[in-house]
Amino acid sequence: MLKMTKKRQFFLLGLLCFMLTLMPFNPNTAQAVLGLSKLNYQEQPSPQKKKSRTEAKKERKGHFFFGGGFGGGFSNGWNINISPVAGYQFNDRLRAGLGVEYLYVNQRIGGAQNKYSSFGPYAFSDYYISGPFFAHAEYQLQNFKFNSQSFSAESLLIGGGYTQNFGRGPGLFLLVLYDVLYDINTPFRRSNPWIIRPGFVYGF
Repeated sequence: MLKMTKKRQFFLLGLLCFMLTLMPFNPNTAQAVLGLSKLNYQEQPSPQKKKSRTEAKKERKGHFFFGGGFGGGFSNGWNINISPVAGYQFNDRLRAGLGVEYLYVNQRIGGAQNKYSSFGPYAFSDYYISGPFFAHAEYQLQNFKFNSQSFSAESLLIGGGYTQNFGRGPGLFLLVLYDVLYDINTPFRRSNPWIIRPGFVYGF
């Protein structure tokens, strides 16, 4: 009678082990069977999550950028300008930089047609007001040359713009500016105080 009891015990134990192998794996079941504490089981962040957090932190830091603009105007003639820039983006709203501008003017003054050019440095600052819209302020020092004459003039440009970014790097912008120091009686100036300047920018 005792031998039959042991055989039944071995049979039941083997049957239990066989049934456990057929059951689908469940972490909760494994913890209960092995006596593991749930405190020891924690989901480890995936490498992709760590990368995303690192990139998000990097986005909050400042970065350098470069780009350029071009524009022109019409009034008693026409003018074009080209202006490469480089600067630093301090945060999501504020950036500043330096640039140079080449200006070519074909203008009628006092009944005579005048053609001249200028080249000069400028400093600027942008402040993003809402989304892609930003305010712009810029100080320029222009050195005009006409035949054997030379003339220097200052410009203070204020206005605003719109930017369209394609990721963190490249982007396009459009500026509409007004020269508050413009004087129509001053020779060798732009044909009018309004400037429309499209351009591109790349941050890195």
